[in-house]
Amino acid sequence: MLLQHAMPWQLPEFEREALEHARKLLTESEDYRGSIDLQSYIQLMDAKVLMCRFCLDDNGQERQGLTAHEERWCQILAMRVCLAQMICLVFLRTMEPGCIELLLRLAQSFKGCREPHLGLLYEMSTACLWYLIVAFNRPANAASEALIPLQAFLHSWELWAVAAELLVYYQRQQGFKPTMPAAEMHELFLLLKHALCSALQLSELGGEKKPLQLAAVEVARQLCCLNPTSTAFRFMLGSALRDAGDYTAAARVLRNVLQAAQASNAHLHTYKAAQVLILLREVGAEGQRVQLAEHRRLLEIAEHALKLCKPAVPVMEWRQQQHNEPDWNATCTKPKVGVVWKGTPYLVLANVKTYDRCCRECHDAPACRRFHVGPTGRFMFPTPSGALAAVTKRAGRAGGGVWQAGSKQG
Repeated sequence: MLLQHAMPWQLPEFEREALEHARKLLTESEDYRGSIDLQSYIQLMDAKVLMCRFCLDDNGQERQGLTAHEERWCQILAMRVCLAQMICLVFLRTMEPGCIELLLRLAQSFKGCREPHLGLLYEMSTACLWYLIVAFNRPANAASEALIPLQAFLHSWELWAVAAELLVYYQRQQGFKPTMPAAEMHELFLLLKHALCSALQLSELGGEKKPLQLAAVEVARQLCCLNPTSTAFRFMLGSALRDAGDYTAAARVLRNVLQAAQASNAHLHTYKAAQVLILLREVGAEGQRVQLAEHRRLLEIAEHALKLCKPAVPVMEWRQQQHNEPDWNATCTKPKVGVVWKGTPYLVLANVKTYDRCCRECHDAPACRRFHVGPTGRFMFPTPSGALAAVTKRAGRAGGGVWQAGSKQG
């Protein structure tokens, strides 16, 4: 194993406490036992800790004196962090500035090579950097310079499959632990390709959106074939089908996601799937006659799942700690771009309602979607309760608890 250096870097106390809280919930609480949401969060944070301890010194700066093999290990660790982040429904600031600087330096110093596995390592770690510091946080700016080489790299996995196997062999030869298997590299490749489809839709390079939406559907299908049990990949497929306008197929997939998420205590997935299903039913995805009883059931499922999310999602504690720091004051505003893919850089629950009233923290109008803590100390979550009241009112006006999909009643 390469980790021969002293490793003084530690998570900040509030993040460390949140991580331990998540581990405790996962093992001791029946409401969260086996939760894939918490498992994804823990895997993400463990990957972050491993990378930061190896790449950074005790001041959070790039560790000096790394050998060429150790620098390549840093790139593989970054790929593992990116994969965990793209599967996790909670977006954290997982890349410390020192890690970003190291990876940027490695990307800029690469002069090409004859070994295909090192070429794959460079291309994929650079694509991960694009996702983590450009595409996710500033999708509207993710155009032009980065997208053209990314399109060439992400064209076909078959071109890189042999190089991936060679990279696995290289990791074992150098004693890297844990190694990143070829199957995970394939998943990461497809996830990056899906992110590229989203970025191209915002770019002048993208052209017509429909082919890109269909390409995103195909990528999501490939991910589901690679890992049929992944609730995250199936939710991605349902969302891609919805974006492509195939509402009936999207609803069918999301029904399966909802069932699997409830069975595995995946409360974030449950909330997101139920909420998107409600919107799809409104446009006739499950028939032109919308039944109040089923709408009410989905809304109650969403509300219950949301309540269970509150103590389980550690990022909220992290976000609360960060709110009053000067560096973050500028972020306490409405997003400059719309919600794209997973949305804001901190936490997004799908299709968050934007209220007309001002945010209590930053006094921006409408509310800024940052989930600030209100005067009572409770997080200002938008809940489905208001939607339930509106649906009940609409159904009452329609008569008989049924109304026409797509109607404007109420």
